[in-house]
Amino acid sequence: MGLARPSDEKQHDIHARARQVREDLDNYEEAVTFISSFQEWLSYIWGPDATTPTLAKFERFPRCGGLRPDFLASFTTGYRLCGELMRTFRTGPGERKDIQQIIDYSRYLSRTSRSESCGDVVLFVHPYSDEFAAQAVGAAREGVDGPSPESAIVVIGYLRERLSNGEWYNMKWRDLSGNSRFTRPNTVPLEVKEDLNWYLTEQPRWVIRVDLAVFDASIRNPFINDEPPPLYTIIRVIMPRVVMLLTDEERDELQATGRVEKRVSRDALMAAEGMISDKPPEGYLKGALEFMVERGWARPVQGAKRPEYVLRVDAKIRADLAALLGERTARYELSRLVTRQRRAARRASRRQIKLPWDQ
Repeated sequence: MGLARPSDEKQHDIHARARQVREDLDNYEEAVTFISSFQEWLSYIWGPDATTPTLAKFERFPRCGGLRPDFLASFTTGYRLCGELMRTFRTGPGERKDIQQIIDYSRYLSRTSRSESCGDVVLFVHPYSDEFAAQAVGAAREGVDGPSPESAIVVIGYLRERLSNGEWYNMKWRDLSGNSRFTRPNTVPLEVKEDLNWYLTEQPRWVIRVDLAVFDASIRNPFINDEPPPLYTIIRVIMPRVVMLLTDEERDELQATGRVEKRVSRDALMAAEGMISDKPPEGYLKGALEFMVERGWARPVQGAKRPEYVLRVDAKIRADLAALLGERTARYELSRLVTRQRRAARRASRRQIKLPWDQ
């Protein structure tokens, strides 16, 4: 007797859930790529090797009086740039929440400033949202429905384009009512004209390339200041690092049987090669590991002084991911995972690992 097929309604629900999971993964990865691109651009223009090296620090996980912007860049001029990425600036019931978040950043900058050039907030939105965002900022400055901003809020539209010669983020500032330019001085002293305004508000548009340096930065810094979907952390971070941490004997077992279990701590995963000094909150890994425990991909170690888990690497994980993501997306994600794992394995050992889902 064959297995009963899911009803049409249940099948529709499964596909809808898989689409939502894929969309959540794509949105988070896109945000990571954008923040990495902007960080690399700032470093290229004002970093230590630049003509005017004024970038002092770029924080991907700033804590600003309880607020969590997507980044905070500090410059030796005393200027700070607080950045927030919103795919869509909402209208209707969500508008007040979105604008209040931006206003709170501006008030934080103003009240913690140690110089006249306190800093600005830059809000990145898709081009179809920049007008709504600028209108909301303008209304807030007029004191509509609450406190007004205390620093400049610069709204910039961004759009990723894939062309024959590579990938780019198109950045465009529009002279809309309510939209500000960056205060001066900002990243450079007043006598230097090539500041944030010169690049981002005085050009018809500006492009930032998504190149190998950006992808490398995204691999080394795979998170932003918003908690990721658990599957994102599992696919992008946990599984590659688990394979990286395998001993020679464990690699032999994986090759011979297609299955291995690895005992690891959260600390070991955080410290594995590829994670740089700007560490994400521990809750990111905790949530993903608990997700793995719920699905039988891992089990907690009882009595450990620090949180430890025994993680599985086997073919069943592929089947489970296919159920969550859809077969085609699961194959795509796992192919990327295999590539990262093999690179990690080559750093640890010259022997190749053939993973169970790649046999």
